[in-house]
Amino acid sequence: MTDFVTIFSTLDWHQAQAFRGRLEAEVSRSTSATPHQPDGRLALAALGGFRIRVPAERAREAKEILAAIQAGKFALDE
Repeated sequence: MTDFVTIFSTLDWHQAQAFRGRLEAEVSRSTSATPHQPDGRLALAALGGFRIRVPAERAREAKEILAAIQAGKFALDE
């Protein structure tokens, strides 16, 4: 059984989905962003928001990709 670790959390659903999509493309199909509650977003602060979780053995690689995203490496030129 694979252990998963949280590598990022946010209250922004759109950010979580964007990060998750990039990580799925780069790291693993088993990446997850949880919880998804479109009708209860105000409650997310109490629940800890959205979490990006990856298999423990891929956490280092996933963190490097998140750092690249946050640094603008994947930004589109306008």
